[in-house]
Amino acid sequence: MTEPLWARNAVPVLKKNTEAFFDAGVLLTVGSDSGGAVAHNFQGYNLIREFELFVDSGLSPMDAIVPGTRNAAMMVGTEKKLGTVEPGKLADLILLTEDPLKDIRNLRSVERVILNGKVFHRNELSYGNANGQPGPGH
Repeated sequence: MTEPLWARNAVPVLKKNTEAFFDAGVLLTVGSDSGGAVAHNFQGYNLIREFELFVDSGLSPMDAIVPGTRNAAMMVGTEKKLGTVEPGKLADLILLTEDPLKDIRNLRSVERVILNGKVFHRNELSYGNANGQPGPGH
């Protein structure tokens, strides 16, 4: 992935700070909170890149996933319904074909999504499917 010049200069500092915050016990979160054409940052698409950057910053894959699940739910006050897999919580899950604990990039291997208990195949949710066509790469 080619990053803009500002990112190439800033990312090493951000990685160092991320590791220091994690080591200090700061509650980290990730989220697709920005979108649009800024450096080709589209909502949702770059979310996995955030997980990858956390691992690049020294976190284990599991330590990188928790900020996007449990911690994110805690930050928006929905931890009683979302964020972890537990009885009584909503069944919003992604099913992967590869283990993200072995390689965080495996978060890109989405096979199915379960949203509110309804199962969707990846092709149903891909970009470009609005007209009934599979998304890119399918």
